[in-house]
Amino acid sequence: MKRENKQGNDSPGSLDGLWAVDDVAAYLRKPVSWVHDNHRKYFHAARVGRELRFSANEVKKWISGQIRP
Repeated sequence: MKRENKQGNDSPGSLDGLWAVDDVAAYLRKPVSWVHDNHRKYFHAARVGRELRFSANEVKKWISGQIRP
């Protein structure tokens, strides 16, 4: 099922700033398995049914903290 990307929320394909595992993997350019294996170390996830959802802001904040000057 394709999700609508409404103006004003965080891409890719997010619902009010929440990303699925596929979205996080695409943003970080990592395999989905990496997200599953490492999300507890780096950023929190909320379980929605059987799926994980991540705060887009938290993922972006984490990645910006990894950039060295």
